[in-house]
Parts: sequence; C-alpha cells; structure tokens
Amino acid sequence: MSQAAAAAGRPSDSAVLESAAATLRALVSAEGLDAVTRTALVQTIALLELVARRGEDPSARRREQLVAALESIAANPYLAGVMFDDPYGVAARALAQAIGHDDPHAEELRDVVRPVLIDHLDDDLAAAGPLLDAFRGRLPDA
Repeated sequence: MSQAAAAAGRPSDSAVLESAAATLRALVSAEGLDAVTRTALVQTIALLELVARRGEDPSARRREQLVAALESIAANPYLAGVMFDDPYGVAARALAQAIGHDDPHAEELRDVVRPVLIDHLDDDLAAAGPLLDAFRGRLPDA
C-alpha cells in the first residue's frame, strides 16, 4: 500500500479482493442457488482469491532465465544465427527441430532449455490450480 493510501486508511487492492471473495463465499452457501449461479460464484471467488494473493508479474524474470539458458548454449547449431529477442519462439523452434535427434547438440538443448520451460509451466499450474478446481465447481479452500 502506498504511503498516501495508508495515511488515508485506504485498504489495499488485495484486501478489497479478499473481502469481495469472502462476501461471495457467504452467498455460495445460501439455499436455493441454481447450478449456473453457484458455478459462476465459485469461479469468481477463485479468480478473486488468485488475484489477491499473486505476487509480482514473473514475466521479466522468466524471460531473463530463458535468455540466460539460451545464451549459455548459443554455439549450439540448433540456435545458429538466432537472435534472442523472442526467446520463447526461439526455444520452441529449436526444441521442435531437435525432435527425433539424439545427437549431443539436441541433448544439450533439451538438457538446458526444457527444465527452464518446465519450471515456468509448473509455477503456472500451481498458481492456476484453484482456478482449475473452480471450473469443476469446487470452491477453493479458504
């Protein structure tokens, strides 16, 4: 919260989102909700809670990690003549080219680049887990 917001007694965005989610949680337990309304409430709660607890945007850090991995094997023929201005595109194309190849360069590419991408995917899946449950109609744990 900024100093001005704190001085004004203004709640943080996270606090507002958590409060909204708590209010909707009370509505979900009400009798007589039809399935569509309940599902929409559960999905909205999950989204509000996800946004309230998420940290800084990891995009820049992740991009730097991938660029570092690619630069560490820049001499790899699968990366020949490639600029790393689109590291995700470069990684995808290089990994696709290496499919079916067992040469040391393909192995190096897979050993260095895949773990970085898998870590990013694992982080995204962990963060999105409550949303996936919500789309199945399950209310996230409070």
